[in-house]
Amino acid sequence: MNKTYFIISYIFIFLLILKPIVCVIVYDTSDDNAHGVRIAGNDQFIVYGMNLAMGFDITFAPFVPLTDCVYVNQSRDFYIYSLDVVFNNDNNTSDQLFTFVQISEQMSTQNVYFSIITGNKSLCINGTMSTVSIRDTLIWNGTHQEYMLLKVVPSQKYACVFADSFALMFDIVNNEIIELTDSYTFFSYPYPVVPHAIDVTDTYVIGVAYATSFVNPNIAIVIAFLCELQPFRAINYTTVYSNLFYQTVPLATTYNIANQMSIAINNERQMAVFGFPLFSVVLLFNINTTSTNTSQWNINLMRTDFGPPNSGFGQSVAWIDDKTVAILLYSINARSRSQSEVWTFAVDMPLQIPLSVFPNNQQILELVIYNFVILVPSQAPGYQSIWYDYGDFYTCIFQSAPCPSGTYKNETGYGVCTICPPQTKNPGNEPAIECSSCLSNSFCPLGSIDDVYTFFLFFSSICKSMIIYNEKPCPANVIPPSYFAPQRPLLIKQIIPLVINSTIQSIYKQDNERSIHLIIIILIPLLIIIITILLSRFVYRKFFVKQSLRTSSIPSISSNINTNQRNNCEHERNAKPYQISRLPSPHEDSLYKERQRHI
Repeated sequence: MNKTYFIISYIFIFLLILKPIVCVIVYDTSDDNAHGVRIAGNDQFIVYGMNLAMGFDITFAPFVPLTDCVYVNQSRDFYIYSLDVVFNNDNNTSDQLFTFVQISEQMSTQNVYFSIITGNKSLCINGTMSTVSIRDTLIWNGTHQEYMLLKVVPSQKYACVFADSFALMFDIVNNEIIELTDSYTFFSYPYPVVPHAIDVTDTYVIGVAYATSFVNPNIAIVIAFLCELQPFRAINYTTVYSNLFYQTVPLATTYNIANQMSIAINNERQMAVFGFPLFSVVLLFNINTTSTNTSQWNINLMRTDFGPPNSGFGQSVAWIDDKTVAILLYSINARSRSQSEVWTFAVDMPLQIPLSVFPNNQQILELVIYNFVILVPSQAPGYQSIWYDYGDFYTCIFQSAPCPSGTYKNETGYGVCTICPPQTKNPGNEPAIECSSCLSNSFCPLGSIDDVYTFFLFFSSICKSMIIYNEKPCPANVIPPSYFAPQRPLLIKQIIPLVINSTIQSIYKQDNERSIHLIIIILIPLLIIIITILLSRFVYRKFFVKQSLRTSSIPSISSNINTNQRNNCEHERNAKPYQISRLPSPHEDSLYKERQRHI
């Protein structure tokens, strides 16, 4: 019995020790991506929530020169999950007052609060604001939330919040709760539904979430849900049936950067773009809200587009206009010193070839380590946004600059200027809204700044016209690099949401016939030069070489004669000396004959 009592006591003590360890919640204040997006902006100001500093940083329009202010309150142990800005319609004070709303959790109690924060720009002294008006409303009591998403409707009157445990509609004007419902009741679903991204219009909400599967309670599936705002209720949802999107329930119901999602609505097109960076995929949904009977509203999957593998394609999505979307790639790793990029696409085509990429050759980014907000304002035709300044510790901005020589821009947007097509030029006119035609008897390559009249000036002209796109001197690279490719891209350690509110420019597509004509113009002079060189070599071999052979034969014969003479002399030196015999004299001959006669 004593042994049994000892074991029970040991287990009880062990549970007492273990319980506080299990219940401890760690709030990662150093991760500015954790649990939600804490940056929002409009044409009046941009606000960035800072959990590490227990405050926020706000940047005021017109943004150039940079005017920002920081508010810090260490006594508020509120962990900000999500925030959104409210447009100030009071013309008399619009330059002074600013208002934004946030949803946060008190770290000491796990109570959830909806806060309306209002400040006055005139109270910002030396970049610091000591006083703001904060109105906190208790929303949920003592339950920790992994995800809380907040959006202000376009009318600026209401805010919607979707969390693990509840769904909220809040009246910003009157500072009161309109509807607050637990998630099980709101979605009429027996298992947990954890929203990961939402977007709103004045009449409905679209969101994506992980929901526990009916078939296998250990697996969570991805659903897209549609909600009505008045009354605030869930209407319909569609399941993304693919093994690719399945996740285990523990991972789906707790914060994990790998499970981050994004969604953006275009109410005019009745479409929504959904990004799922874990698998580098973007889905396009059709929204049907035309019926007066809201129970018939629905959403349907239209298309699925895959980006580069393991790039985080779809980390954030946004509509530029009714035909163009911007997509953030979290980790493209395709350029030196680059990690994240924003690609734009024509939404009616498969998302395969981007219309533009940011950063790029003209919109370069200095090496940024600490800046969290990058502002790229939309510019009028003939102008583009270029790097301006580091700004401050939290913000860096772009400013307006005319299109460089050899380029043009004919519409409003944040994008770059377009290179002048062949047989057109721009010597640097401002504003460069179009390229002028070159003379008919001249040659103007892509991106020309002036006419070129002779073939021998061809490469020189290319160097002069293309040097604006390439830091390397000619002739290291006479072909202009694509202005899609970054020149000095940004090194991003964290996701940096970009404020994009403009119309993307159309990109010039070369005409095939003009390209063929350009090739012929280049090849014909080259062919003439090659033929001339070949003929010259033939004539040289045919006539000059033979004449040279005749001339060279004389010294050859003389050389042979000298050689023969040397050989004869050598033979004479080596021959034996002659033996000279004495011939008989006539007297001796007569004596000889007389002797013979006597004999």
